[in-house]
Amino acid sequence: MKWHITDEAMVKITTLGNEITIDLQCIVGGGCCAIDQYLPIVTEGKPADETPFCKLELKEIIIYYPQKLRAIDDTKPARITASKGWFPHGLEIENVQL
Repeated sequence: MKWHITDEAMVKITTLGNEITIDLQCIVGGGCCAIDQYLPIVTEGKPADETPFCKLELKEIIIYYPQKLRAIDDTKPARITASKGWFPHGLEIENVQL
């Protein structure tokens, strides 16, 4: 999988210590027909247990991500960006799925 970190995200990651973890957060579905969904989230630092994660170094940034994470479109990179809107101080990831 190809990766890209925007310049704005690079600044935020550098201030967080150059290590980030991409993990999957369960969003519990509501109602009788709803199903749980797993959304990728980006957090600072490395995971407590590195075993289920792949480790990648890109531009002096270390990225930990779940082994089962895949690109939605193989012709485009997984893209880490600075959040806008609801979470202006965080990081987001685009073009990934389980």
